[in-house]
Amino acid sequence: MQPPVPDLRSLQIVAAVADSGSMLEASRQFGMTQSAVSQAVRRAEAAVGVAFFNRSRRPLTPTRAGRILADRVLDLNRDFDVLLSTLRAAAEQSARVDLRLGLVDSYAGTVGAHLVKELMTGSIALSLSAWSGLAHSHAEALVRRMIDAAITCPAGHFKFLRVWSVKFLHPRGRTRDC
Repeated sequence: MQPPVPDLRSLQIVAAVADSGSMLEASRQFGMTQSAVSQAVRRAEAAVGVAFFNRSRRPLTPTRAGRILADRVLDLNRDFDVLLSTLRAAAEQSARVDLRLGLVDSYAGTVGAHLVKELMTGSIALSLSAWSGLAHSHAEALVRRMIDAAITCPAGHFKFLRVWSVKFLHPRGRTRDC
């Protein structure tokens, strides 16, 4: 069983105490009692398993671990803010569609980039993975369910072969034949 992980707020409180050298000052900064600050520091120390402060001296001085935490907590805050923004943005998007697409080399080299751009600039949340290669490798990948669709054609039949016709909803709402 792994030891408990300290919460971010407790780490922020530890950093504030380390920066100010005073639990009273940190309590004012966080709008809490001095006792609550002391408890948060002890909780963080217990979770990490190290002492953040040398309590034998006054004013309170951080240990090496306390100084490292005080230096790194700003990075933690910034990373946490980015994480929250990313999570909130993801929650606002519609359901994500994952599409794994195989493209024959000649198609990928000519119009593949335009297709990818059209698919990615639409209103649906699309995660697109595109592979280029030979027709037979895409057929095998389809059978093995490694890709969802392939745009390919057997050699020598590029002009007249139409294997199937698929209707798909264009990202801007129009229906197109493919």
